Amino acid sequence: FDIARLLQKATTNIICSLVFTHRFEYDNPQFLGLMEDFDNIVNAKVITMPENIFPFLAKFINSEAGGKFIKANHSTFDYIRAQIKQHEETFDQSDIRDFIDSFLLEMKTRDLRDST
Repeated sequence: FDIARLLQKATTNIICSLVFTHRFEYDNPQFLGLMEDFDNIVNAKVITMPENIFPFLAKFINSEAGGKFIKANHSTFDYIRAQIKQHEETFDQSDIRDFIDSFLLEMKTRDLRDST
């Protein structure tokens, strides 16, 4: 029994619920993939990677941590982009479901203000 992991899952689920209007079961493969990606991002310690201090070293260093970080970032951003696209397709300004819908409404409001 790992209380820290359980709290991570609960916190991640709350954030997903607020941002995506979607709550995951804790054994959902997509949720577990997101959790793994978040772990890789947090544990990468990107700041201390030599190639970040001396960018020219990136040509010579193929660090495993850097690769995991980049892969996790791409995977997470792909998921977020897919959620935003889905929200754009189902957007109803009279039914704001979550933060993404709030953002889309704000963008539409600004577009209307800027065009007048």
